[in-house]
Amino acid sequence: MRTLIAVETVFFKTPDQEIWTTGQNDYTFWKRYLHFFDEILVVSRVKTVEEKDDNWIKASGPNVTFVELPFYQGPRQYLQKDKIIKDIIKENIVKADAYILRVPGRIASLCWFEIRRRKLPYFLEVCGDPWESLRRGNVKSIVRPIARVLSYWRLKSQCINAEATSYVTNYALQKRYPPNPLKPTFSISDVVLNESVAINYIDRKYKYSKERVVKIINAGTMNTFYKGHETQLEALKHLIKKGYNVKLFFAGDGKLRGHFERKVKKMSLEKNVVFLGMISGSDQLQREFNKYDLFILPSYVEGMPRVLIEAMAVSLPCIASDVGGIPEILNAKCLVKPRNPVMLADKIIEIITDDEKMENYSKENFLKSTEYSKSTLDAKRTSFYSLVKKQIKLYILQ
Repeated sequence: MRTLIAVETVFFKTPDQEIWTTGQNDYTFWKRYLHFFDEILVVSRVKTVEEKDDNWIKASGPNVTFVELPFYQGPRQYLQKDKIIKDIIKENIVKADAYILRVPGRIASLCWFEIRRRKLPYFLEVCGDPWESLRRGNVKSIVRPIARVLSYWRLKSQCINAEATSYVTNYALQKRYPPNPLKPTFSISDVVLNESVAINYIDRKYKYSKERVVKIINAGTMNTFYKGHETQLEALKHLIKKGYNVKLFFAGDGKLRGHFERKVKKMSLEKNVVFLGMISGSDQLQREFNKYDLFILPSYVEGMPRVLIEAMAVSLPCIASDVGGIPEILNAKCLVKPRNPVMLADKIIEIITDDEKMENYSKENFLKSTEYSKSTLDAKRTSFYSLVKKQIKLYILQ
């Protein structure tokens, strides 16, 4: 059975025809589908490059074929290539037996339009919330307000008409984008924890003192504002003014990195902020986490953030925004309101100055992360993908 999967990830193609990713959707990710389907067709943007970056991970491999859409960034470039993209999708829709759309996203929606036009069954993996991600201040675009409304209603329609739907949250996304009550629904996180890391609790031996530099890390894309980088910098400024010896490390990269670097300079925080760049792969990121005292994720919007669970899996105390699926996994006493740097700074002070809280949250986070072990999630995925396979076989026989 050949299954088409639509994703928003941008991939990179080198002259040897291999395809690479900066971290998401590598070949290991595709293997979760290949356990159930003979071949997968990945519909996504692919950018041709002369050579690969050392931090990229291989995305291509046996039984994975990429339907290469031309690379674009933003509405203007998309409109210039709209017809080519739609023609490629139309040509390749007929090559698949089953359709799994990872939503929200423009590419998944273009596939959805063609699938619906042909009255074919489809299945969803709901990974985010466009109503929140396209809120004012998160994306700077003249078409943002229209895109927000259209994306919201489109995702609601996609969910209600899907043959089965899998959400990365237990209830947050389901509440805003309800599934068809007569169709099967699943709650399956996208996180894949390395069990050799997750089953070993790390005793961090933390003890606060004014002389000690408290090392705080955040990891996230710098392609948008909604990961809360500016909120973190404002909070850091408050901490320094109050005399706390803290240093903030940013893991990640993107088109806005220069903007954030300039803001650091403008705020005179050069000695207190370090840009680590892209850290590829969960294993490498989790090893990096071991160097720090606290993880923060004050995002303005999230689905179920993989990086937060990865930090919890190596027993890091964490502070995060009370958005999306985060309240499902993190202690309520470790949550802050988004876009509130003073509240974030106060919460950091509350936790880093209390050795007992640091130890308790460390253990609590680790135990919670075990619910996202590979074996646990694989069992849930088996139920979902087995259902997809069974329903498609019945549809073909009709």
